[in-house]
Amino acid sequence: MTTIGYGVSDPMFDECPEVVPLLVAQSLIGLLMDAIFLNLMYTRFSTAFTRSASIIFTDVAIVYEENGFVKIAFRVCEVARKPLIEPMVRLYLIKHGRVAVDADMEGFLDVDTHQMALEEPDINIADGKLFLTLPTKVVHCLDETSPLSSGPVRNMQQFHDQIQAMDFFEVIVVLSGTCPITGNSLEARQSYTASDLRYNCTFAPCVSLHDDKHQVNFEYFHRTMKCDQTGKSPSTKLL
Repeated sequence: MTTIGYGVSDPMFDECPEVVPLLVAQSLIGLLMDAIFLNLMYTRFSTAFTRSASIIFTDVAIVYEENGFVKIAFRVCEVARKPLIEPMVRLYLIKHGRVAVDADMEGFLDVDTHQMALEEPDINIADGKLFLTLPTKVVHCLDETSPLSSGPVRNMQQFHDQIQAMDFFEVIVVLSGTCPITGNSLEARQSYTASDLRYNCTFAPCVSLHDDKHQVNFEYFHRTMKCDQTGKSPSTKLL
């Protein structure tokens, strides 16, 4: 396609004008194929799947008491140098209802999905958008509006008993944002079950200051510390 016209002594191809529209069609088809190929290459390398892998969630969620309420929290951070644009996080509680008793529906479950309100980040401040360059804690308070209980949970033992009484318990975390390089929307997901809960714990510090720059140690990012009996100050034991 790029050598059309070079070395041709007769532009009409020895009085064969039918070749001219054929060459035009060839050039247009070639340009279209180039555009399709370049688009496929761009789509392959700008996929948001690999970008979402730069969002790191803690392996476990902590349960602790604060201001007379039981709260559940986890940490999230981003390892990429260029942070997401307007990242937002949502929490969903997955619960199983009663098993259908109809013989034709044996083995099926009633699955209920409940959205969980967040205490942190506050939706009234910056529309609840996160700053993921540093580790950010996401907190849900077990008050009267929480789908985890029918009323306020005052102590962790009460919450633990409620979780154990459930047939199924899972919290789905969905973090969405926009890639600053490609402009693609992406989602990162994390799941926490009853075995992922750590009671009466807090997260270990994982940020240090070197040459007036904050550095995140991801080796300590997932670690938790056991709180003392008052639940206010953590002990030095890492979990």
